Amino acid sequence: MNSCWQLLICLCVLMPWLGNQPTLADAPLAGSPLTGVPSNKTQYVLLNNDRVLSGTVWMRGSSVIVRRGHEAELTLRANQVLAVEDDLISLYHARVRSQRRRTLPSINVLISDLRWCIDQRIPDQATRLLMQIYSASPNHPVALQLESRLRRLAELDSLDEDSAVAVMNLDVESSSVNEIQPASHSVERPALDSMQHRTELPINPTTAPASLHRFTARVQPILISRCARCHHDDAPVATNWNLVLPPSGALRVTQRGSIANLESTLPHCDPNRPSSSALITMATQCHGEEVETGTLSRAKQQPPIAEHETALVRTLVEWIDSLSAQTIRDSMQSQVASSDETEMLNDGEMKREGRLSPIQPSEVAASLSSPPVPDGSPPASGGSPIEDPSTWSPIRESQASAAYDEQTRNSARPVRLPVVENPDDVRHFNRETRLLRQLGLGRE
Repeated sequence: MNSCWQLLICLCVLMPWLGNQPTLADAPLAGSPLTGVPSNKTQYVLLNNDRVLSGTVWMRGSSVIVRRGHEAELTLRANQVLAVEDDLISLYHARVRSQRRRTLPSINVLISDLRWCIDQRIPDQATRLLMQIYSASPNHPVALQLESRLRRLAELDSLDEDSAVAVMNLDVESSSVNEIQPASHSVERPALDSMQHRTELPINPTTAPASLHRFTARVQPILISRCARCHHDDAPVATNWNLVLPPSGALRVTQRGSIANLESTLPHCDPNRPSSSALITMATQCHGEEVETGTLSRAKQQPPIAEHETALVRTLVEWIDSLSAQTIRDSMQSQVASSDETEMLNDGEMKREGRLSPIQPSEVAASLSSPPVPDGSPPASGGSPIEDPSTWSPIRESQASAAYDEQTRNSARPVRLPVVENPDDVRHFNRETRLLRQLGLGRE
Protein backbone atom coordinates (compact mmCIF):
# COMPACT_ATOMS: atom_id res chain seq x y z
CA MET A 1 0.00 0.00 0.00
CA ASN A 2 2.80 2.38 0.79
CA SER A 3 4.29 1.90 -2.65
CA CYS A 4 0.97 2.70 -4.32
CA TRP A 5 0.59 5.92 -2.36
CA GLN A 6 4.12 6.94 -3.24
CA LEU A 7 3.41 6.38 -6.95
CA LEU A 8 0.26 8.48 -6.81
CA ILE A 9 2.10 11.30 -5.07
CA CYS A 10 4.83 11.27 -7.73
CA LEU A 11 2.26 11.45 -10.53
CA CYS A 12 0.52 14.40 -8.91
CA VAL A 13 3.81 16.25 -8.65
CA LEU A 14 4.89 15.54 -12.26
CA MET A 15 1.58 16.31 -14.01
CA PRO A 16 1.87 20.13 -13.83
CA TRP A 17 5.48 19.98 -15.05
CA LEU A 18 4.54 17.76 -18.01
CA GLY A 19 1.72 20.11 -18.95
CA ASN A 20 4.12 23.05 -19.28
CA GLN A 21 6.39 21.21 -21.80
CA PRO A 22 6.10 22.24 -25.50
CA THR A 23 4.47 19.74 -27.84
CA LEU A 24 4.49 19.31 -31.62
CA ALA A 25 1.30 21.31 -31.82
CA ASP A 26 2.99 24.24 -30.09
CA ALA A 27 6.20 24.03 -32.18
CA PRO A 28 5.19 26.52 -34.88
CA LEU A 29 4.03 29.00 -32.26
CA ALA A 30 7.18 28.95 -30.15
CA GLY A 31 9.46 31.69 -31.46
CA SER A 32 7.94 31.62 -34.96
CA PRO A 33 6.83 34.78 -36.82
CA LEU A 34 3.27 33.52 -37.33
CA THR A 35 0.21 35.74 -37.25
CA GLY A 36 -3.49 35.19 -37.52
CA VAL A 37 -3.82 37.09 -40.82
CA PRO A 38 -1.91 36.56 -44.10
CA SER A 39 0.96 38.94 -44.86
CA ASN A 40 2.75 39.89 -48.07
CA LYS A 41 6.15 38.44 -47.16
CA THR A 42 7.32 34.94 -48.05
CA GLN A 43 8.07 32.53 -45.23
CA TYR A 44 9.46 29.00 -45.10
CA VAL A 45 7.77 26.05 -43.41
CA LEU A 46 9.66 22.95 -42.24
CA LEU A 47 7.49 19.84 -42.20
CA ASN A 48 7.98 16.77 -40.07
CA ASN A 49 9.06 14.78 -43.18
CA ASP A 50 12.05 17.15 -43.67
CA ARG A 51 10.40 18.92 -46.63
CA VAL A 52 10.18 22.68 -47.02
CA LEU A 53 7.28 24.80 -48.26
CA SER A 54 7.43 28.50 -49.06
CA GLY A 55 4.72 31.10 -49.38
CA THR A 56 2.43 33.24 -47.30
CA VAL A 57 1.91 31.49 -43.95
CA TRP A 58 -0.57 32.25 -41.18
CA MET A 59 -2.45 30.47 -38.40
CA ARG A 60 -6.13 29.59 -38.51
CA GLY A 61 -7.14 28.00 -35.24
CA SER A 62 -4.96 24.91 -34.78
CA SER A 63 -4.05 24.72 -38.48
CA VAL A 64 -1.29 26.32 -40.53
CA ILE A 65 -2.29 27.79 -43.91
CA VAL A 66 0.29 28.08 -46.72
CA ARG A 67 -0.52 30.04 -49.89
CA ARG A 68 1.86 30.25 -52.87
CA GLY A 69 1.08 33.21 -55.09
CA HIS A 70 -2.39 32.95 -56.61
CA GLU A 71 -2.54 29.17 -56.20
CA ALA A 72 -4.85 27.26 -53.90
CA GLU A 73 -4.24 27.29 -50.19
CA LEU A 74 -2.71 24.31 -48.40
CA THR A 75 -4.02 23.54 -44.93
CA LEU A 76 -1.67 21.67 -42.59
CA ARG A 77 -2.21 20.27 -39.15
CA ALA A 78 -0.13 21.80 -36.41
CA ASN A 79 1.61 18.51 -35.66
CA GLN A 80 2.84 18.38 -39.28
CA VAL A 81 4.81 21.62 -38.92
CA LEU A 82 8.14 21.76 -37.08
CA ALA A 83 9.15 25.37 -37.68
CA VAL A 84 8.30 28.52 -39.61
CA GLU A 85 11.03 31.07 -40.37
CA ASP A 86 11.62 34.11 -42.56
CA ASP A 87 14.80 32.75 -44.25
CA LEU A 88 16.41 29.40 -45.00
CA ILE A 89 19.39 29.83 -42.67
CA SER A 90 17.10 30.32 -39.69
CA LEU A 91 15.05 27.36 -40.88
CA TYR A 92 18.21 25.20 -40.93
CA HIS A 93 19.00 26.10 -37.32
CA ALA A 94 15.39 25.39 -36.36
CA ARG A 95 15.73 22.00 -38.03
CA VAL A 96 18.81 21.24 -35.94
CA ARG A 97 17.03 22.34 -32.76
CA SER A 98 14.00 20.17 -33.55
CA GLN A 99 16.23 17.07 -33.63
CA ARG A 100 17.41 17.78 -30.03
CA ARG A 101 20.94 16.56 -30.55
CA ARG A 102 22.70 15.91 -27.26
CA THR A 103 26.06 14.81 -28.72
CA LEU A 104 28.27 15.80 -31.61
CA PRO A 105 26.70 14.83 -34.93
CA SER A 106 28.01 11.73 -36.65
CA ILE A 107 29.14 11.49 -40.28
CA ASN A 108 25.75 10.21 -41.37
CA VAL A 109 23.97 13.09 -39.65
CA LEU A 110 26.32 15.61 -41.30
CA ILE A 111 25.72 13.94 -44.67
CA SER A 112 21.97 14.32 -44.14
CA ASP A 113 22.41 18.01 -43.23
CA LEU A 114 24.62 18.56 -46.30
CA ARG A 115 22.10 16.96 -48.64
CA TRP A 116 19.30 19.06 -47.15
CA CYS A 117 21.26 22.29 -47.61
CA ILE A 118 22.04 21.42 -51.25
CA ASP A 119 18.38 20.60 -51.92
CA GLN A 120 17.31 23.93 -50.44
CA ARG A 121 20.09 25.84 -52.31
CA ILE A 122 22.05 27.04 -49.26
CA PRO A 123 25.63 26.86 -50.66
CA ASP A 124 27.39 28.66 -47.78
CA GLN A 125 26.11 26.34 -45.07
CA ALA A 126 26.65 23.33 -47.36
CA THR A 127 30.31 24.32 -47.85
CA ARG A 128 30.88 24.53 -44.08
CA LEU A 129 29.28 21.12 -43.57
CA LEU A 130 31.39 19.63 -46.38
CA MET A 131 34.61 20.91 -44.78
CA GLN A 132 33.50 19.42 -41.46
CA ILE A 133 32.90 16.04 -43.12
CA TYR A 134 36.26 16.08 -44.93
CA SER A 135 38.04 16.82 -41.66
CA ALA A 136 36.73 13.53 -40.28
CA SER A 137 36.61 11.45 -43.50
CA PRO A 138 38.56 12.95 -46.45
CA ASN A 139 37.52 10.31 -49.02
CA HIS A 140 33.92 9.70 -48.10
CA PRO A 141 32.19 8.53 -51.34
CA VAL A 142 28.83 10.16 -50.59
CA ALA A 143 30.56 13.42 -49.69
CA LEU A 144 32.40 13.38 -53.02
CA GLN A 145 29.12 12.98 -54.90
CA LEU A 146 27.51 15.78 -52.92
CA GLU A 147 30.54 17.97 -53.61
CA SER A 148 29.98 17.60 -57.36
CA ARG A 149 26.34 18.59 -56.86
CA LEU A 150 27.45 21.61 -54.84
CA ARG A 151 29.85 22.67 -57.60
CA ARG A 152 27.11 22.44 -60.23
CA LEU A 153 24.83 24.47 -57.98
CA ALA A 154 27.47 27.20 -57.69
CA GLU A 155 27.97 27.22 -61.48
CA LEU A 156 24.23 27.53 -62.11
CA ASP A 157 23.98 30.40 -59.66
CA SER A 158 26.86 32.23 -61.36
CA LEU A 159 25.30 31.68 -64.80
CA ASP A 160 21.96 32.99 -63.58
CA GLU A 161 23.62 36.10 -62.17
CA ASP A 162 25.59 36.73 -65.39
CA SER A 163 22.51 36.30 -67.57
CA ALA A 164 20.48 38.62 -65.35
CA VAL A 165 23.19 41.30 -65.52
CA ALA A 166 23.45 40.92 -69.31
CA VAL A 167 19.69 41.27 -69.73
CA MET A 168 19.66 44.39 -67.55
CA ASN A 169 22.51 45.95 -69.55
CA LEU A 170 20.78 45.10 -72.82
CA ASP A 171 17.54 46.68 -71.64
CA VAL A 172 19.36 49.84 -70.57
CA GLU A 173 21.22 50.14 -73.88
CA SER A 174 18.12 49.49 -75.98
CA SER A 175 16.07 52.02 -74.02
CA SER A 176 18.78 54.70 -74.21
CA VAL A 177 19.89 54.24 -77.83
CA ASN A 178 16.92 52.93 -79.78
CA GLU A 179 14.07 55.33 -80.31
CA ILE A 180 10.56 54.50 -81.32
CA GLN A 181 10.26 54.88 -85.08
CA PRO A 182 6.96 55.36 -86.92
CA ALA A 183 5.68 52.29 -88.70
CA SER A 184 6.44 52.15 -92.40
CA HIS A 185 3.71 51.05 -94.78
CA SER A 186 6.12 50.02 -97.54
CA VAL A 187 7.79 46.72 -96.77
CA GLU A 188 10.59 45.45 -98.98
CA ARG A 189 10.89 41.71 -99.14
CA PRO A 190 14.11 40.07 -100.28
CA ALA A 191 13.93 38.12 -103.49
CA LEU A 192 13.84 34.36 -103.13
CA ASP A 193 16.77 32.45 -104.51
CA SER A 194 15.35 30.13 -107.13
CA MET A 195 18.15 27.61 -106.78
CA GLN A 196 17.88 27.50 -103.00
CA HIS A 197 14.11 27.18 -103.19
CA ARG A 198 14.50 24.35 -105.68
CA THR A 199 16.91 22.35 -103.53
CA GLU A 200 14.61 22.55 -100.52
CA LEU A 201 11.69 20.90 -102.34
CA PRO A 202 10.97 17.36 -101.15
CA ILE A 203 11.67 14.40 -103.37
CA ASN A 204 8.90 12.10 -104.39
CA PRO A 205 9.84 8.56 -103.28
CA THR A 206 8.52 7.18 -106.57
CA THR A 207 11.12 9.20 -108.52
CA ALA A 208 14.08 7.89 -106.48
CA PRO A 209 16.30 5.26 -108.10
CA ALA A 210 15.30 1.67 -107.51
CA SER A 211 18.75 0.79 -106.14
CA LEU A 212 18.68 3.59 -103.54
CA HIS A 213 17.34 1.43 -100.70
CA ARG A 214 20.09 -1.18 -100.88
CA PHE A 215 22.72 1.54 -101.24
CA THR A 216 21.55 3.45 -98.16
CA ALA A 217 21.10 0.28 -96.10
CA ARG A 218 24.42 -1.47 -96.77
CA VAL A 219 26.88 0.60 -98.80
CA GLN A 220 26.47 4.20 -97.69
CA PRO A 221 27.29 3.53 -93.98
CA ILE A 222 30.58 1.91 -95.03
CA LEU A 223 31.52 4.81 -97.30
CA ILE A 224 30.69 7.45 -94.69
CA SER A 225 32.58 5.70 -91.89
CA ARG A 226 35.68 4.89 -93.95
CA CYS A 227 35.87 7.45 -96.77
CA ALA A 228 34.00 10.58 -95.65
CA ARG A 229 36.92 11.75 -93.50
CA CYS A 230 38.74 12.91 -96.65
CA HIS A 231 36.00 12.83 -99.31
CA HIS A 232 33.48 15.53 -98.45
CA ASP A 233 32.73 19.06 -99.56
CA ASP A 234 34.65 20.76 -96.72
CA ALA A 235 37.72 18.52 -96.96
CA PRO A 236 41.09 20.34 -96.91
CA VAL A 237 42.15 18.56 -100.11
CA ALA A 238 39.82 18.72 -103.11
CA THR A 239 38.95 15.35 -104.69
CA ASN A 240 36.86 14.24 -107.64
CA TRP A 241 34.52 12.23 -105.42
CA ASN A 242 32.75 13.80 -102.44
CA LEU A 243 30.08 12.41 -100.14
CA VAL A 244 27.18 14.30 -98.62
CA LEU A 245 27.30 13.98 -94.83
CA PRO A 246 24.32 14.02 -92.42
CA PRO A 247 23.13 17.49 -91.40
CA SER A 248 24.33 18.99 -88.15
CA GLY A 249 22.75 17.14 -85.23
CA ALA A 250 21.25 14.40 -87.43
CA LEU A 251 22.17 10.72 -87.56
CA ARG A 252 21.09 9.95 -91.13
CA VAL A 253 21.74 11.44 -94.52
CA THR A 254 18.73 13.04 -96.17
CA GLN A 255 17.11 11.39 -99.18
CA ARG A 256 18.49 14.06 -101.47
CA GLY A 257 21.97 13.50 -100.04
CA SER A 258 21.67 9.73 -100.45
CA ILE A 259 20.71 10.14 -104.10
CA ALA A 260 23.70 12.44 -104.63
CA ASN A 261 26.02 9.91 -102.96
CA LEU A 262 24.63 7.10 -105.12
CA GLU A 263 25.04 9.08 -108.35
CA SER A 264 28.59 10.11 -107.46
CA THR A 265 29.58 6.54 -106.53
CA LEU A 266 28.18 4.71 -109.56
CA PRO A 267 30.79 6.05 -112.06
CA HIS A 268 33.50 4.36 -109.96
CA CYS A 269 31.80 0.95 -110.21
CA ASP A 270 32.21 -1.65 -112.96
CA PRO A 271 29.51 -4.35 -112.85
CA ASN A 272 31.44 -6.47 -115.36
CA ARG A 273 34.49 -6.59 -113.06
CA PRO A 274 33.30 -5.83 -109.52
CA SER A 275 36.55 -6.73 -107.76
CA SER A 276 38.57 -4.52 -110.13
CA SER A 277 36.33 -1.47 -109.80
CA ALA A 278 37.91 1.83 -108.85
CA LEU A 279 35.82 1.92 -105.68
CA ILE A 280 37.20 -1.43 -104.46
CA THR A 281 40.75 -0.54 -105.51
CA MET A 282 40.78 2.77 -103.64
CA ALA A 283 39.03 1.28 -100.61
CA THR A 284 41.60 -1.48 -100.15
CA GLN A 285 44.73 0.57 -100.94
CA CYS A 286 46.36 3.45 -99.12
CA HIS A 287 46.07 6.56 -101.30
CA GLY A 288 46.21 10.33 -101.07
CA GLU A 289 48.70 13.14 -101.62
CA GLU A 290 50.74 12.19 -98.56
CA VAL A 291 51.22 8.68 -99.92
CA GLU A 292 52.26 10.01 -103.34
CA THR A 293 54.80 12.43 -101.87
CA GLY A 294 56.06 9.91 -99.29
CA THR A 295 55.41 12.18 -96.29
CA LEU A 296 53.01 9.79 -94.59
CA SER A 297 54.49 7.85 -91.70
CA ARG A 298 54.52 4.08 -91.73
CA ALA A 299 52.18 3.91 -88.75
CA LYS A 300 49.52 5.85 -90.70
CA GLN A 301 49.88 3.95 -93.96
CA GLN A 302 46.56 2.16 -93.60
CA PRO A 303 43.89 1.77 -96.31
CA PRO A 304 40.32 2.83 -95.60
CA ILE A 305 39.34 -0.84 -95.28
CA ALA A 306 41.94 -3.08 -93.67
CA GLU A 307 42.92 -6.49 -95.02
CA HIS A 308 41.15 -8.41 -92.26
CA GLU A 309 37.84 -6.59 -92.88
CA THR A 310 36.83 -8.92 -95.67
CA ALA A 311 33.13 -8.65 -94.83
CA LEU A 312 33.06 -4.96 -95.78
CA VAL A 313 34.85 -5.62 -99.06
CA ARG A 314 32.48 -8.50 -99.82
CA THR A 315 29.49 -6.21 -99.23
CA LEU A 316 30.82 -3.63 -101.67
CA VAL A 317 31.65 -6.26 -104.29
CA GLU A 318 28.19 -7.85 -104.04
CA TRP A 319 26.53 -4.46 -104.41
CA ILE A 320 28.60 -3.59 -107.49
CA ASP A 321 27.86 -7.01 -108.96
CA SER A 322 24.12 -6.43 -108.51
CA LEU A 323 24.26 -3.24 -110.56
CA SER A 324 23.56 -3.23 -114.26
CA ALA A 325 25.18 -1.29 -117.07
CA GLN A 326 21.90 0.52 -117.68
CA THR A 327 21.95 1.83 -114.09
CA ILE A 328 25.43 3.28 -114.61
CA ARG A 329 24.41 4.95 -117.89
CA ASP A 330 21.24 6.40 -116.38
CA SER A 331 23.23 7.80 -113.47
CA MET A 332 25.78 9.46 -115.76
CA GLN A 333 23.02 10.94 -117.94
CA SER A 334 21.23 12.31 -114.89
CA GLN A 335 24.46 13.88 -113.67
CA VAL A 336 24.98 15.57 -117.05
CA ALA A 337 21.37 16.77 -117.11
CA SER A 338 21.58 18.12 -113.56
CA SER A 339 24.83 19.95 -114.32
CA ASP A 340 23.30 21.53 -117.44
CA GLU A 341 20.23 22.59 -115.48
CA THR A 342 22.42 24.07 -112.74
CA GLU A 343 24.36 26.10 -115.30
CA MET A 344 21.15 27.43 -116.79
CA LEU A 345 19.85 28.44 -113.37
CA ASN A 346 23.12 30.10 -112.44
CA ASP A 347 23.21 32.12 -115.70
CA GLY A 348 19.78 33.57 -114.93
CA GLU A 349 16.17 32.91 -115.63
CA MET A 350 15.27 31.81 -119.12
CA LYS A 351 13.99 34.63 -121.30
CA ARG A 352 10.57 34.22 -122.73
CA GLU A 353 10.41 33.98 -126.48
CA GLY A 354 7.50 36.37 -126.78
CA ARG A 355 4.51 37.68 -124.98
CA LEU A 356 1.41 35.58 -124.84
CA SER A 357 -1.00 36.43 -127.61
CA PRO A 358 -4.42 37.67 -126.50
CA ILE A 359 -7.37 35.31 -126.67
CA GLN A 360 -9.47 35.76 -129.79
CA PRO A 361 -13.14 34.75 -129.43
CA SER A 362 -13.35 33.74 -133.08
CA GLU A 363 -10.47 31.29 -132.72
CA VAL A 364 -12.01 29.80 -129.59
CA ALA A 365 -15.34 29.30 -131.37
CA ALA A 366 -13.60 27.72 -134.36
CA SER A 367 -11.66 25.33 -132.12
CA LEU A 368 -14.85 24.23 -130.37
CA SER A 369 -16.74 23.66 -133.61
CA SER A 370 -16.92 20.36 -135.44
CA PRO A 371 -13.86 19.42 -137.52
CA PRO A 372 -13.96 20.29 -141.20
CA VAL A 373 -15.11 17.60 -143.54
CA PRO A 374 -12.29 16.48 -145.88
CA ASP A 375 -12.83 16.48 -149.61
CA GLY A 376 -14.19 13.24 -151.00
CA SER A 377 -15.64 12.09 -147.70
CA PRO A 378 -19.37 11.59 -147.20
CA PRO A 379 -21.31 14.25 -145.28
CA ALA A 380 -21.76 13.75 -141.57
CA SER A 381 -25.40 14.83 -141.44
CA GLY A 382 -28.01 12.35 -140.54
CA GLY A 383 -25.83 9.77 -138.88
CA SER A 384 -23.17 7.42 -140.14
CA PRO A 385 -23.58 6.60 -143.86
CA ILE A 386 -23.57 2.94 -144.78
CA GLU A 387 -21.09 2.17 -147.49
CA ASP A 388 -22.21 0.08 -150.45
CA PRO A 389 -20.81 -3.46 -149.99
CA SER A 390 -20.29 -3.80 -153.74
CA THR A 391 -17.75 -0.96 -153.80
CA TRP A 392 -15.70 -2.22 -150.83
CA SER A 393 -12.08 -3.27 -151.35
CA PRO A 394 -9.16 -3.75 -148.93
CA ILE A 395 -6.96 -1.30 -150.88
CA ARG A 396 -9.58 1.42 -150.63
CA GLU A 397 -10.04 0.78 -146.90
CA SER A 398 -6.27 0.96 -146.23
CA GLN A 399 -6.01 4.19 -148.23
CA ALA A 400 -8.88 5.73 -146.28
CA SER A 401 -7.36 4.64 -142.98
CA ALA A 402 -3.95 6.10 -143.92
CA ALA A 403 -5.57 9.36 -145.00
CA TYR A 404 -7.48 9.60 -141.73
CA ASP A 405 -4.31 8.92 -139.69
CA GLU A 406 -2.40 11.56 -141.64
CA GLN A 407 -5.18 14.07 -141.11
CA THR A 408 -5.25 13.31 -137.37
CA ARG A 409 -1.48 13.80 -137.03
CA ASN A 410 -1.50 17.05 -139.01
CA SER A 411 -4.49 18.49 -137.19
CA ALA A 412 -3.38 20.74 -134.31
CA ARG A 413 -6.88 21.37 -133.03
CA PRO A 414 -8.80 18.97 -130.78
CA VAL A 415 -11.31 16.76 -132.55
CA ARG A 416 -14.75 16.35 -131.08
CA LEU A 417 -16.53 13.04 -130.89
CA PRO A 418 -19.40 12.53 -133.34
CA VAL A 419 -22.87 13.46 -132.18
CA VAL A 420 -24.95 10.44 -131.16
CA GLU A 421 -28.55 10.76 -132.26
CA ASN A 422 -29.99 8.09 -129.97
CA PRO A 423 -28.04 7.87 -126.68
CA ASP A 424 -30.20 4.94 -125.53
CA ASP A 425 -29.21 2.75 -128.46
CA VAL A 426 -28.05 -0.68 -127.28
CA ARG A 427 -25.04 -0.58 -129.60
CA HIS A 428 -23.52 2.30 -127.61
CA PHE A 429 -23.55 0.42 -124.31
CA ASN A 430 -21.53 -2.46 -122.94
CA ARG A 431 -22.56 -6.06 -122.64
CA GLU A 432 -23.73 -5.65 -119.07
CA THR A 433 -26.30 -3.04 -120.05
CA ARG A 434 -27.47 -5.20 -122.96
CA LEU A 435 -27.89 -8.20 -120.67
CA LEU A 436 -29.87 -6.18 -118.14
CA ARG A 437 -32.22 -5.00 -120.85
CA GLN A 438 -32.69 -8.52 -122.16
CA LEU A 439 -33.61 -9.73 -118.69
CA GLY A 440 -35.98 -6.83 -118.21
CA LEU A 441 -33.99 -5.33 -115.34
CA GLY A 442 -33.19 -2.08 -117.11
CA ARG A 443 -35.18 1.08 -117.08
CA GLU A 444 -38.33 1.27 -119.18
